[in-house]
Amino acid sequence: MAAAAMLVLVAMAGGGFDTVIKAKAAVDAMPGCRDRVSCADILAMATRDAIALI
Repeated sequence: MAAAAMLVLVAMAGGGFDTVIKAKAAVDAMPGCRDRVSCADILAMATRDAIALI
């Protein structure tokens, strides 16, 4: 993720965004996965899972 985009996410951080940033860091830490999953992908999966719980 571009540094400027990460700064925007950090500026918006709070509650859910902290979780998204941590999830993105965990995915990027895996060999071969860096920059393959976006924060938007993580939000989409989290939304899907939250709706499934309702």
